[in-house]
Amino acid sequence: MRRFPILIFLSAIFISFYGNCRSLPSYDAQLSLGKNPSKFKTSKYIVFPFEFAEGLELTDSQENSQKIVSARNREKAEKALFQAGFTVLERGKLDKLINEITLSKTGITESEGLNLGKMVNANSAVFGKITNYNVARRRLRKHFVAEIILKGVDIETGEILWESTLKGHAPYINGQQTLLDTENKLYEKFVKKLQENTGNK
Repeated sequence: MRRFPILIFLSAIFISFYGNCRSLPSYDAQLSLGKNPSKFKTSKYIVFPFEFAEGLELTDSQENSQKIVSARNREKAEKALFQAGFTVLERGKLDKLINEITLSKTGITESEGLNLGKMVNANSAVFGKITNYNVARRRLRKHFVAEIILKGVDIETGEILWESTLKGHAPYINGQQTLLDTENKLYEKFVKKLQENTGNK
């Protein structure tokens, strides 16, 4: 008769331990190269404003607005490419052109982006899309979950040079700082993947 309470007790310990393991932070970056790796290494990159996947909504917090998150991730992508040894062009002229185009509409198409890239003398464009950026409850704890897709495209041919998917989740412990820390960890992983494929360690 005593075995049953003991089994319940041991099961509770196991479930608690498993749950805590599952709640540990996780950060991952995958990178796949296209058919022309030489261009991947030698391109002059220009990074476009990041988009959000259709239907993806953020919390009603000003600090987490799509505009702010997009700008922050764009800057981190530029910094990551630079840290990995790539040439990244200054985007002042590009942003001026984008503003002129988007006065009468929202966003630009990829083909428009490639044309703009030619105008600022870049030979590769980086497009980013945020496909998940959410604070959700998992069991008894809140977690922040992020997924960001980056794509490098040859401006002349439209060929995809590389594509990277960044995925991360972390316990939502300290509010906004959790989001920033997760983003930083993901772009650190991205830098390492770029360096692994260029030999610029």
